[in-house]
Order: sequence, then structure tokens, then C-alpha cells
Amino acid sequence: MKKPLLWVLIISVISVFSLAGCKAEIKKEVEVAEKAVVAAEEATVNLSTQELIDSAQALYYTALPLVTALETGEVKDDLIARLETVKTTISTAKVLLDEVAATEAVVSAESAIVDLSTQELVDMVTGLYNAANDLVAKLPEGAVKVDLTARLVVVRDAIGKASGILDGPKIAFASYRDGNWEIYIMDADGSNQRRLTENDAYDMDPCFSP
Repeated sequence: MKKPLLWVLIISVISVFSLAGCKAEIKKEVEVAEKAVVAAEEATVNLSTQELIDSAQALYYTALPLVTALETGEVKDDLIARLETVKTTISTAKVLLDEVAATEAVVSAESAIVDLSTQELVDMVTGLYNAANDLVAKLPEGAVKVDLTARLVVVRDAIGKASGILDGPKIAFASYRDGNWEIYIMDADGSNQRRLTENDAYDMDPCFSP
């Protein structure tokens, strides 16, 4: 009768040690996961540059699988909730940074339309406009995007107006050269003549409107 009792005691001791070891391992996993979450949280304190955002995002993705691997319970739920806050903070910082970059690009384009006296300046402003337009197009829908888009319309119109002036004055005239009265346009020196109308009716008396 003593031998079976001895075996029961041995098995019980082994079970106790196994359980203790398992609990210690779980505690260690929780500690590692929590440290990773804290590191991600601390990184979101300053997200003023793309580099800082990338660093915080990397820490978030490091912590995520560690938390996901934990046993279901209050500790896991708490860490998941904290990681969701980190994720939201990073996403918000990304949008704000994109809005700042787009705004700065629009301001640069606006500042440049003050002088569009040469084709080189028009080409430069056109490049600034295109760069700003690309950044604004990528922004999420909202008040900031609407405002920047409207300001870019002003820049675009200024470019168009300057381009028309630099092309030089035009002369519109009617001609019967093709057997029917049609409207033509040409440069002031008579070059680059081209027909604007083409129909059976008589097209005469052209004029420019503002």
C-alpha cells in the first residue's frame, strides 16, 4: 500500500512543479508583451516626422503578435485596447503630416504665381502646381482637402491666364479661301493661321470675349 501512495506523492510534486513552471512562463510572456506595448505607447508621444511615425509603427507591429499570443483574459484585453489606441494615434499623425505637406506645397505654388512674366516661370509654377495637386489628391475627404483644392484652382487659372498672354496677341478673321466663309485665327505677325469653324453656314464677324 505504501508504494502506490509514494507514486501519488511523486506525481503530485511533479504536477505542482509543472504548474509552477507553466505559470512562470505565462507571467514572463505577459511581461514581455506589456513591455512591448509600453514601448509602442511611449513612441507615440512625438510623431512629428515620418521617421518617428515609422518607428512607432514598427514597435506597434512588434507588440501585436506578442499580445495576440497571450491567453484570453483581462490582461490580454487590456493590452489589445492599448494597442488600438496606439494604432489610432499613428493613423491620425499620418493624416496630419500629409495635410501639412500638402498645405506647404499649395503655399509654394500660390507664392510663385506672383511672377509669371516668362515661360520659364510659368513652367516652374506648373511643376509646383502638379506636385501640390498630387499631394492634395491623396488626402482623405474633408474640410482641409476641399480648401486646398479650391486654392489650387486659383493657381491653375493664373497659370492658364499667363500662358495665354505669353502666347502673344491673336487676330481672328473671316476668310472665303475654302469656298465658304469660315473663322480663322493667327498670330499678330500673320503666322500660325488655323481655321476654327467648318460648316456650310457663313461664319463671319469674329470677336474675342474676356
